[in-house]
Parts: sequence; structure tokens; C-alpha cells
Amino acid sequence: MPCTSTHRTLLPLVRLAAAAGFAALLVASLAPLHAQEQMVIKLASREVEDSPTAQHLAAFARWVHEHSHGAVRVKLLLGARLGSAESLAQRTADGTLQAFAGTAQELARVVPELQVLEAAGVLADRKRLEAKLDGPLRTRVAALLAERNLVFGSWSAGAFRAWFAREAPVQAPSALKGLRVASRAGAADASAPYGTTPIALLEAARPGALEASRVDALDAEPLEALASEAQRGARHLALCEHAYVPRLIVYSKSWFDGLPDQLQKDLAAPPEALLQDARKAAEQANAEAVQLLGSSGVQVHTCSAPEHRAFVKQARPSADALARALGAAASALLGAARD
Repeated sequence: MPCTSTHRTLLPLVRLAAAAGFAALLVASLAPLHAQEQMVIKLASREVEDSPTAQHLAAFARWVHEHSHGAVRVKLLLGARLGSAESLAQRTADGTLQAFAGTAQELARVVPELQVLEAAGVLADRKRLEAKLDGPLRTRVAALLAERNLVFGSWSAGAFRAWFAREAPVQAPSALKGLRVASRAGAADASAPYGTTPIALLEAARPGALEASRVDALDAEPLEALASEAQRGARHLALCEHAYVPRLIVYSKSWFDGLPDQLQKDLAAPPEALLQDARKAAEQANAEAVQLLGSSGVQVHTCSAPEHRAFVKQARPSADALARALGAAASALLGAARD
């Protein structure tokens, strides 16, 4: 059929209509992508915003956003604004919260076997610590988490605990015998192997407990004690590295399993550099906290190698008993921590 002037007039309109139709199809096809760009992962932690762990979480959130080209955003909920750390861990296991970052002890409400990691004398070898955490312990911890509907994401910024005391430095296990030592309510007590009288305190009651003479000593990470003012009343600080506080990021397994494969791989294997930076930041921050405590008049004592070994040796039977009470999986975890 010959092309008439009428056809020539209508042709641009037909082309415009076709282009409009194509554009509509294109917008429709991009709708799922737009929804993906708006994915928000809520990651909760009791950590305060300027702590080494919070800084690690912020770096992790930036990496996820950049690596996904803006398709995924990690929203940090810090300071336990949603409840206690233990309740946040439970909510993550229940699937009502997507991710949680906290200590092994905080996760022990859901995975009781993790208590052995913070027991005195278990993770007490600084030279081999990272190799243990990044090797056999990661595998065993991931398996235990999976049984409770959790997915291991990454270790975070851990630290060694130290002894704070009112009257005399805790340089040997015998120095603790008979002392009233603050313990965390519902947590395995790190001072029990040393013949102490544990005094269970809620987290809010720890600050000022030494100052008010409700306890004679407590063990805590130097930075944590300084930030929470739990060190008030302490005249002595002994750095014996008798126990370590591992922190980790975990995800709700029921939520995680529904993610695209590539996103699962990214969340479960963030860059090693992020973790190494977090570990260095935690070590530096705790060293600075010790310096501040020393400049404020607290007498600082660094335990010698023989003093350190004495704490580890005396704690061994207590850790064995704890693991036996928690079952075979806890005993296997303890074995991996010691090997």
C-alpha cells in the first residue's frame, strides 16, 4: 500500500506510542531492581556508637552498601535501644530481627555452649588467639549457631579482661581467694575457679559497686570498665589476660536463607581487612584506656608469664566442669579452643 500524506502524518504518532509503550515495559521490568535497591538490613547491638565494635559495624555497613552498588543498606541500631543484648540475640534466632552483633556470652542465651569461650583460662593465649578464632573455632561456632536458626557472619572486635580491685593488685590466683567479686547475672563466672565469693550484679549495678564496697574486685575489659564507670573505686588494675571476650555478627537463618546467593556469600564473608582493622582498633583503644586509668591514679600491674600461666592452670578444672555440664558439643568446642 503506497504511503500517503496521511500515513506520513500518523507515522511519528505511532512511533511515539510505541516508544511510550516500550518505556512503560522498561519501568515495569526495573521495578524489582528498584525494590532490591531499597533492601534494608537491621543490625542491632548493645555497643555504644564510638566503641571499636560499633566502628567495625559501621565499616561493614559501608562496605555492604558500596559492594552492592547501593542495592543493600545496613541500618545499625546501637546501644540496646531495642532491649537487652540477650533479648536481641533471641529475637534474631526467632527471626523477628535480621542481624545481631554481640559477645559470646550474650549469645549464650540462645547457644549455651558459647559460655565456654569466655570462661577463665580458655582463650588466654594471645599468640595463638586469632589462628584459633579464624580456624577450628569458627567452624564449630558456625555449626552450633546453625542448629539454633542463626548464621555466622564474622568475628568482631574482642578484648581480654583484666582484674580491677580495691585493696591490692590481683597478681596471683591466691590474691582472689575469699574476695567478693562482681559477676554478671546469668553468666558463667570467670572468678569462680579462684575461690572467690561471686556477687551477681545486673549490668546497671556494676558501676559504683567497687566504690560502694559492695564488691572487692571485678574483671572487665579496660575500655568497657572505663566507658561504663565500673572501675570507680578501683585502686589496682592487673592485666593478666586470664579471659577473652569474643564478639561476633550473626544473622537470622530463616531470613538469611531467603536472600539471593551472592548476597549470602557477601554477608558471610566480608573482607578480612575489616576484621583486622577492628582487632587493631580494639587493642589500641584498650591500651589507651589503661593509660587513662593509670594517669587517674590507678596502680597498673602487668602479669608476668608465670603469673599468667598460674591463672590459666587453676581455671582449667572449672572450664572442664562447665563444658561437661553443657554437653558434648561444648566439650568439643573447649577442645578446639585449647588445641
